[in-house]
Amino acid sequence: MIYCLDTDVLIEYFRGNEAMRRRVESLQDGDELALTWFSCFEFFKGVFWTGRREDEELLRDLVEAVRILEESYDSARIGGQIYADLRRKGKLINDADIFIASVAKAHGAILVTNNEEHFSRIEGLPIENWTRNGAG
Repeated sequence: MIYCLDTDVLIEYFRGNEAMRRRVESLQDGDELALTWFSCFEFFKGVFWTGRREDEELLRDLVEAVRILEESYDSARIGGQIYADLRRKGKLINDADIFIASVAKAHGAILVTNNEEHFSRIEGLPIENWTRNGAG
């Protein structure tokens, strides 16, 4: 299974969230951790805003250890459909979340997020929250 980390859980991972650490350590053979480049971009916004440049090395190490889910024609199409569906329902979320969700869906990944309120609105997107005790 591919587990795509949303930006908020990526931050929790670097903060040393214990539930997150335990869940990562419990991954089975064949499971993969993944990121989107957009989550890396969002992480860098925080690095440069806060001046915590030492976090860049942590992110670089993580990027080298996980799979990067690339955007594609399919993910763009999926994103457009997510946008239209949510807008019709009056439950629109921000473009960044739609982008991350569309890439995860295109790759058949489970999105790992602490933002269940937004992502649960997206039909057919499996989500898990690893930041709480007993999560997963």
